[in-house]
Amino acid sequence: MWNLERYKENIALYLESGETISYQQIAQSQKEIGSVLRGRTVAVLVCCNTLGCILCYLSLMRKDIVPLLLPANLEEQEVLRITQAYRAKYLCCCRGYLSQNWNPLIAIEDYNIYEIPNWKKTEMSKDLALLLTTSGSTGDSRCVRLSKTNIKSNAVSICQYLKLTQNERAITSLPFHYTYGLSVIHSHLLCGASLLLTDKNILQKEFWQFAESKGATSFAGVPFNYEMMNRFGLLEKLPKSIKILTQAGGRLEPELQEKIAQLAIQRKILFYIMYGQTEATARISYLPPSLALEKAGCVGKAIPGGKIWISEDDEVCYQGNNVCLGYAKSYRDLKKEDENNGVLYTGDIGYLEDGLL
Repeated sequence: MWNLERYKENIALYLESGETISYQQIAQSQKEIGSVLRGRTVAVLVCCNTLGCILCYLSLMRKDIVPLLLPANLEEQEVLRITQAYRAKYLCCCRGYLSQNWNPLIAIEDYNIYEIPNWKKTEMSKDLALLLTTSGSTGDSRCVRLSKTNIKSNAVSICQYLKLTQNERAITSLPFHYTYGLSVIHSHLLCGASLLLTDKNILQKEFWQFAESKGATSFAGVPFNYEMMNRFGLLEKLPKSIKILTQAGGRLEPELQEKIAQLAIQRKILFYIMYGQTEATARISYLPPSLALEKAGCVGKAIPGGKIWISEDDEVCYQGNNVCLGYAKSYRDLKKEDENNGVLYTGDIGYLEDGLL
């Protein structure tokens, strides 16, 4: 999916330790990790924004093993329950997370990969590539089923409308398991750009020190991020290297959108308001930066390759190659094929004005 060796000399990851990881080094790690992994199966990945996690994820994808991504703050018993529900063969987590007395199959930086005892093989669709929990669905194990086509088409669209190049440096300001945060990783690796890998949050000074020292060129945030940045005066203190701000994951209050848009104009920053769902592999629409001030409260037009329309009941509908295959609640659903045929009925109410949502 990602031709890592094409950008082999490029720096893929900047670490807080000062170390850098090239695309070639990631490709080599993929081969080493992949050499011990066997079978077409599911692997539960308990996610952190760390080197071990991203190497596990990319290695699983390369081996055609389906990662099921979970947050690191999920209790161990719940992780094990989901592991069993999906008949996962592997469990990947930060060293020290498990209380189980299992020997790791392989250790990767700060992560271990464990092979689940008494694993049972299950039938899976050939198109299934990734399982992501929907917002609030972790308790019942419901996941969105995504294909490689879904992932790549969405990443290509994002690269296109954000005009991403190999010179970009995005800081990991969002959780790895979250579809928006994951889309930042996917799109930047697709175009040979760099990621500033940190598990710090925006209210920690170390986050901004890292962003400043490594020349972060973009920042991605949900409304809460921008509200906190506004409350603590961080918007005015953005690193001078920041050239792109993106916002998704909920409605940004128009007043705050206007404030950020005005700041962006002053700083010559491109500010993108966006809308999406996990079911669309992250992104459905974007508002061009030139309209951010004029169209406060609007989430823009369909991403490249997508189409938006409004149903008779005022529901927002979307069509594109990034629409998921469907849902899964257990291993029994993994054999299902594409149930959506590229069409998503979002459940959200909206309207179009001048072609904008």
